Amino acid sequence: MASYFWWERGSEQLFGDAGAGLTWGTVFRNSSGALQCGYELSFTPLSPYLPRRALLPRLQMKAKACARCRQSKLRCDSDVKAPEPCTRCQAIKTPCVLDREFQRVSKSRRLVELEAEVTLLRRNAAAAAAASASEKVAENNNTPSSNPSRPPPTTQTSQPPQQQSWVLPTAPSCGSCLQDKSLANVHLTAAQVTEAFRVFLIQCHPYLDLSIPTSPEAIYEKCPLLFWVICAVASSTSTMLELQPGIQGLVGQLAVNPPRSIEVVQALLTLCMWPFPFYSTLSDPSFLYCGMATQIGLQIGLHKPSLSQEFSSRREVLEVDDNTRKTTWMACYVVNQMQTGRLGVPLTIHADYTFLQALETPGLSPSLVSLCRIARLTAQFTTTIGANAQNLSGLLDPPTRIDMVRFFSAELESLRNRHFPEMNQVVEVSFLTSRLHLWSFILHDDVPRSPDVIEWFYQATKDAAALILLASEKNLSRCPFHLARSVLYSALTLLKIVSSSYATEPKVIFDQIMLASRTLASAVKIEDDHAQRWSRHLQQLLGLRDRKHTPAIRSRMAASLVYDAIRIMKEHVGAGPNDGPTYADPEGAFFPALMNIENAEGLFDVDGLNWDDIMGLL
Repeated sequence: MASYFWWERGSEQLFGDAGAGLTWGTVFRNSSGALQCGYELSFTPLSPYLPRRALLPRLQMKAKACARCRQSKLRCDSDVKAPEPCTRCQAIKTPCVLDREFQRVSKSRRLVELEAEVTLLRRNAAAAAAASASEKVAENNNTPSSNPSRPPPTTQTSQPPQQQSWVLPTAPSCGSCLQDKSLANVHLTAAQVTEAFRVFLIQCHPYLDLSIPTSPEAIYEKCPLLFWVICAVASSTSTMLELQPGIQGLVGQLAVNPPRSIEVVQALLTLCMWPFPFYSTLSDPSFLYCGMATQIGLQIGLHKPSLSQEFSSRREVLEVDDNTRKTTWMACYVVNQMQTGRLGVPLTIHADYTFLQALETPGLSPSLVSLCRIARLTAQFTTTIGANAQNLSGLLDPPTRIDMVRFFSAELESLRNRHFPEMNQVVEVSFLTSRLHLWSFILHDDVPRSPDVIEWFYQATKDAAALILLASEKNLSRCPFHLARSVLYSALTLLKIVSSSYATEPKVIFDQIMLASRTLASAVKIEDDHAQRWSRHLQQLLGLRDRKHTPAIRSRMAASLVYDAIRIMKEHVGAGPNDGPTYADPEGAFFPALMNIENAEGLFDVDGLNWDDIMGLL
């Protein structure tokens, strides 16, 4: 007697005959309820003892995640939102592709491929340079000379000698170091210095497009501080830490004998962008370095580039061209806005008529000009909304605050459409960070619910997710400090949103916060530095809620979001056993449904927190 077996898989049913020659097929019910046949396969089982599931025909799975989410190992909602793109692809405006043949490429493999590509490019460039040099030598040797005693004519150049050694933003090129260099007990060979300058010009310089000499020997002669700062920023972590005491000693000498040179300003600004690893904000001297750079710049008249003779009579100051003076002062403005925005204090540089006119100067770096425009508008709305109100905190009342957010939101959009409709990644990070600072003013609990506020919460979620995803694709160990800071700010924005009534996809937000934590972990240089602390604190904040035992922070402008997170953690550090819900209380967590053993292991260590540890969040 033949026996038949049925298995159900969703709306599909599989059936078969248990005889010697098995015939398998599928049936499913259509809209009218009738059974319809699908495919049919015939084969003989290898053994009568095989389990029935082993006899099932192999079905090809349908791809439910897009290629981008599969590459990043993130949860994808393309199967729910189809035919619309998934949430992540929609946030960054990229095609959402479902490809069953897609194979994920590991990070190690990508790094190997990139390294091989860079090596090939170096070899090609070296071969081309050698061929060009040999051709020039042969041409000079073959040129007849009718008068041997007559000196050879000087070569005419299309650029003044003063400008030939300055970096071109679009195609930076590096000269070679001729001699080994030493600072204190640290010794660098000429090859190490040349490689450090090459790495700096390619990977670091685009983030702050300063006009600096490309020759290591020229920089060393003009300003040893700038020379060693570039070497430290572009070298390995071990070399950077070895150079740190010597560089800090050179900076300390500025207070005793302050040199008035533009290269010192550039060195201090570079240190602000790529600081040495620090424990917390209290031990980070970047804000002090920024102030020193600003004061030296004012002394040598960088804010009045066409009137330098009225501020100094020294040759090394007067010989600097106007464009270099303009770009250096613009960099002072950008770095000043980053540092003051980080601490939640007013900007210390005024955007006067001369500064605004410099933004219209042709020939300056488009990236640096765009950063200046964004920094200026950011300083305007953070001061207007968060510092100029007629009260102790300086924060506008909710109705006026909403009106100002609406106004400056339109201003930001207009700025993007007018000046940089197609942004590079450096400008995009700055723009998204600026807009998140604007959205932070509607994250306060006193803002009433309205259609505009709902839309802004949604836009803040998209901007934060886009910034985190953009940063996750970069090597943060070479990126400036403010990019990691922007990742932290984005994650804190998402934490604030998910703890409110405006969150619509808490699981997606949870994934984005965890991606931010992993991204920050990739920027760790030494054990327990600021990046590692930020990563750890984000995970701890997932299990904490605001007990509101102390008033919310309102006087730090856009940085109030960060300082308020510190306040929440501080409340849990000082809480007693009967002071309310802790991280173990499901009602006290931002993600109670997600707190299972698999994803919560190692996340929460509130008992090990202390105030000094929390200050690392800044």
